[in-house]
Amino acid sequence: GSYTGRAVLGVALCSETNDPWRSAQAVLLACARQVEHWLKNALYLIAFEYLGWLGLFFLLLTPVHALAAALPFSVGLWPYLFAVLFAWSIKAAFLEPIAVAAMMQIYSRLAAAGAAAPAPEELPGDIAEKLKALEEAAKAHS
Repeated sequence: GSYTGRAVLGVALCSETNDPWRSAQAVLLACARQVEHWLKNALYLIAFEYLGWLGLFFLLLTPVHALAAALPFSVGLWPYLFAVLFAWSIKAAFLEPIAVAAMMQIYSRLAAAGAAAPAPEELPGDIAEKLKALEEAAKAHS
């Protein structure tokens, strides 16, 4: 989900180092080494979010239909639209932050397990060059 970048940023900012760039880089390198574990957890969290949203939709559909039935005119498909929007709002307010926090814990564990991650200079040429370009761009903007 879109929470992956937010989780890396959160781990980098919550680290106890003075260099959040190096912290984020260490987390990304550790995740790159254990990509299967990371992808499995990311898929679980995406399923948690969207199944939770679907459950909220069906849960909210009943009260929305009850309100619509109390109106003296036909509302058509509007109750479904309102239930979708209400469920999406609850997902954005509650389910996504839970997923981000869970992903931050996963990233922290992966970074701790990958303490022996290779230095960026030891990576293959393309990756090392891209990391160096990102680091220079980050320094230019700070």
